[in-house]
Amino acid sequence: MPGGPERFEAMSTDLLLEIGTEELPASFVTPALEEMKELFAKKAQEARLTHGEMRTYGTPRRLALVVREVADVQPDLVSEVMGPPVKVAFDADGKPTPVGEKWAAGQGIALEKAEQKDTPKGRYVFVVRKEKGRTSAKILPDLLKDLVTGIHFRKSMRWGWEETSFARPIQWIVALLGEKPVKLQVADVKSGRLQAALGMPRCLK
Repeated sequence: MPGGPERFEAMSTDLLLEIGTEELPASFVTPALEEMKELFAKKAQEARLTHGEMRTYGTPRRLALVVREVADVQPDLVSEVMGPPVKVAFDADGKPTPVGEKWAAGQGIALEKAEQKDTPKGRYVFVVRKEKGRTSAKILPDLLKDLVTGIHFRKSMRWGWEETSFARPIQWIVALLGEKPVKLQVADVKSGRLQAALGMPRCLK
């Protein structure tokens, strides 16, 4: 899977996102599909969520994105925060200084718990942070909502009393991770596992 940390292994599941709309101008479809891929790739990278091949399918009433092998969980994140030099954090007797204690308090630890490491600039105190990876099921609702609302069109419109705009009013959203629905809401439309029948046009504004 591209973009994943070395030696990180996880189960993966295919993802489907389909946006059903009122009739789109034909010239809007291809650019929207390309942007869906670009947005997903960018947002997945930001979320540390690895995935495989992406494919899009579209008609004037449907915009669909299929992403293969979306990791079920993002890798754990391990990061280091460098503090002041050891000789500043501790006095000559090895006791914490006000500077050292203030830094440690900002990191939520006791200064004595901080690690010490040699760097090209000298010996510094560090704190190591470990963030447990979240599941894709928790990441995708916000990611997909941002994707849908992030698609740009030459001309967009709002409908009903909603402030969200799209090229044409959205009629339905299907979002499935494997066979499990991904719950999200864009404007007044909640995602589900089935396509909705296109009915009367919505009130535009």
